[in-house]
Amino acid sequence: FLIVNSIIYCTELPAKLSLRAVKDRYRIYKPVNDLCNKVNIALSKKEPLVWIVSYIFNQGNINLPGMGLIKFYRYFYLYDSEKIREEVQSIFGFSLEHYLRAALYLYCSFANEHFICTEDYLLQTKFKDVSYIIAIKRILSEISISLYELRQKCKVYMSYESDRIFNYNNDAPHICYPLIKHQDKYFCTVPTYIIASLIDGLYYKLDSPNKPAIHDEFAGNLENYVGLLIAKGLTGHNISYCREITYSDGKQ
Repeated sequence: FLIVNSIIYCTELPAKLSLRAVKDRYRIYKPVNDLCNKVNIALSKKEPLVWIVSYIFNQGNINLPGMGLIKFYRYFYLYDSEKIREEVQSIFGFSLEHYLRAALYLYCSFANEHFICTEDYLLQTKFKDVSYIIAIKRILSEISISLYELRQKCKVYMSYESDRIFNYNNDAPHICYPLIKHQDKYFCTVPTYIIASLIDGLYYKLDSPNKPAIHDEFAGNLENYVGLLIAKGLTGHNISYCREITYSDGKQ
């Protein structure tokens, strides 16, 4: 399943990794691809509107309304554990709860068709706890730069390599900095990138790949989350399942 999906969603496969050269992968991929084409052709002829809608929902989920909230819920489960909470407190100076609430607040502020917000509006006094104001200010500084700075960063980042042009990268400047700041105003054209920068990006802000304890805790949370989804999805169905087999290091 993973091999097939990695191949289907890969934008370009170098010649040296041709599927026909990797015979095991080719044998897995070919029948699935043939079936996929057969289904697409049949469905596009029989129910063209249904096929178009299913294709759009499959390929364009990142920009669908509400996807930011779905992602937020998922990552709350993945980050809500002891070591990650301590690391957030150490790096940002406030709790994971404050970080997530501030991130959600900023996303909702711009997602409600308010593409321009003043700083006073974002820091309005309805927040009775001053610590939230501190969190919002810090997060605003993390994800906002001037238009000039954004252009300069994009020029440096620009590449014609296929993985830069077609794929979705959290290190891209327009995703790292979804807010453009001008004087006392913030502009946001793609609110979903706020979630991408702050929620997806928190894993990298914590430098998790280089911190084994944080990385392992996150991986454990992810395993439990997937298990939870499977268990919920199979509730009421006559299907049995078991935990994934744990392999020792070096074992194929």
